[in-house]
Amino acid sequence: MAKINIILLPALMNLFTPPASKYQDVFDQRRFAFMWRTFVLMGCIFIGLTIVHLIENDLPNVFITVGATVAIVISLLISYATGKYTFGTILAGIAGSAINQMDLFMVVGSQKYVTILWIVCISLYVFYLLGPRLGTITFILNIIGVTISLVLIPKEVLIDLIIQRNDSDLISIIINLTVITVLLAYLMNQILKSSKIAERESKTTQRELRKQYVIVQKQNEEKTVMLKEIHHRVKNNLQVITSLLRLQSKEIKDQKSIEHFNDAVQRVLAMSQIHERMYQSKDLSKIDLEDYLRQLAEELIQSYAVDKPIELHVNCEIQYIQPKSLVSFALMFNELISNTLKHAFSDMDKGKIEIRILRTGEDEVQCYYYDNGVWKDYVREGSFGMELINDLADQLDGTYTRNTESGTTYHFIFKYEPLA
Repeated sequence: MAKINIILLPALMNLFTPPASKYQDVFDQRRFAFMWRTFVLMGCIFIGLTIVHLIENDLPNVFITVGATVAIVISLLISYATGKYTFGTILAGIAGSAINQMDLFMVVGSQKYVTILWIVCISLYVFYLLGPRLGTITFILNIIGVTISLVLIPKEVLIDLIIQRNDSDLISIIINLTVITVLLAYLMNQILKSSKIAERESKTTQRELRKQYVIVQKQNEEKTVMLKEIHHRVKNNLQVITSLLRLQSKEIKDQKSIEHFNDAVQRVLAMSQIHERMYQSKDLSKIDLEDYLRQLAEELIQSYAVDKPIELHVNCEIQYIQPKSLVSFALMFNELISNTLKHAFSDMDKGKIEIRILRTGEDEVQCYYYDNGVWKDYVREGSFGMELINDLADQLDGTYTRNTESGTTYHFIFKYEPLA
């Protein structure tokens, strides 16, 4: 007998050791372990109760305890196979509720308050493992069964059974009450412990998050300063390039070549202005598009020294675009405005330039560029300026059309990628 006990005891203890779960969250791991140990404990208890009822020849209660044991074994097998407690708990909640209702209606005994305590126990169990909604539903459905049983079962029957209660009934009641008391205490202990652990983990997580936030904030500030410095240096280098181009142009006698040099200077200045704005901006990813285009146009008007008033209208329905698209936008409109100022207003008293950028879809933007000029020579297809506009439109995943019937209108359609 001693040898048998030595062999069985470790095997029994191993049953209480939960298998590996598939949960990463520490609270779900605790719930899985709680479910496993509780099921094993209840399985042992119901096996014992089955033996007691068999000895007493109490077949109705044998049927109930065997049903409970089978439900527990199936739940354990499901939990072992899935590594999760959800399906096992659902099965246990359904089986436990069904067994309680069978006890209420089929085993008309004198210990219905014990059944009510089992209902509370099962409801708390479901509440802890599956959440308050399912726990509340389980409790309400079971209480409805209790209410119906009180209406259907005559009081006289219950009173007679209480009067006829024998010692074995009393032992059964004591065992049930002991088991339920221990289980309820264990459940409440686990719920309170989980709440304390959750609170402690939450505070620890908040402290860690605050530390990480400070570190990330410091890193972001350092990167912002570094990026601003990069933009500042790029802007300075581009200005050096424009100065060199201007110096070089003084040695050129051919007027056409000088104009080409000036066009190159303006293109470099358009890019330089972007880096200047990024350097001055609080948010490097956000440069006001409408404000930038208006300033670009005004500077070009001053640069080309147009000796007549130019009416300028800029209207953008989108405020920001992706930084990667901004240089292409700048160069494209720099080319359009420059061409207009050089060729469109020669024989006019005043000119008009209009830029409209409309948001026409979730991922689409339409741009209109218009001047009211009368061009002596329109920009030729295949010229450097037109090739540049074509290339820039391709970089922006767009297409365009040009209309010269009344002034000149460019209509662009671009894919739009909002800022995150």
